[in-house]
Amino acid sequence: MIKKILIHFTLILSWHFVDAQVDMGTIEVNENYSATLMFADDIDFVAIGNNPQLDDGTFEHYELFKKENVLVINSYSEEVPETSITIRLIDGEMFYGILKHGRGKLMYNFKETGIKIQAKAAEEKLKAKVLKEKEEKLDRLMTQAQEYFSYGIEENSIEFVIKNIKNDSENTYMKITINNGSASNYNIDGILFKYVEGRRKGLKKTEAKTEERIYPEFQKGPEIANAYSSTDIGVILPLFTVGNKGWFQIQLREKNGTRNPLIEIKSSEIIKIKIFE
Repeated sequence: MIKKILIHFTLILSWHFVDAQVDMGTIEVNENYSATLMFADDIDFVAIGNNPQLDDGTFEHYELFKKENVLVINSYSEEVPETSITIRLIDGEMFYGILKHGRGKLMYNFKETGIKIQAKAAEEKLKAKVLKEKEEKLDRLMTQAQEYFSYGIEENSIEFVIKNIKNDSENTYMKITINNGSASNYNIDGILFKYVEGRRKGLKKTEAKTEERIYPEFQKGPEIANAYSSTDIGVILPLFTVGNKGWFQIQLREKNGTRNPLIEIKSSEIIKIKIFE
């Protein structure tokens, strides 16, 4: 569903930019100072209404220099006519205005147009909506009864348990519980996620394993697991796969401490993770 929304949004943006038109107003140039126009994307073409090309390849009224996203314009004299100018960018956005002789400005900046600012805001709004939907899924997972009992480890009177894991088409959602039965607080310095692929069959035991870090998209929960208490942490990870001989690792690290438990889940267990309904 999320992918469909993103595709639909992209199509809307593409259609919008093809027909997008921005009024640049009046561009004033003269024979002594160049007017430089800058845009957010490379320039496709420039058209000036009254600027005939001469036999030697130059133009009668206005001189143009175009490179990538920059256009530089000069006029040949004070007698140049007032005329129209149209600029199309590679992304399809169109700019139009009036070109005439005058004192003008040295720089005209069109890198941030209202149309693109609105599109950027709409894109950020969609991202926020998608993230909110993911967070709501994580909240549901956090309130569900414990489904897994074997994904954990006990170290120095502290129990670290993966109680719930679920997938959707894009992410893995996880609930981690720290049962601190010790007399000291456990200060969380970070949680490391990675999957490890086993060595290939028939090769030496010293052959290096393949490891890859997985970085959370979102994480919620306290940074301190207080003494004699239970603490829940929720995590959203990008969806990942582990080979037949691989495994998934979760390592919690203690700030200014040595309690750094490592939880490993085999690939045969990973493929059993339930899917969000």
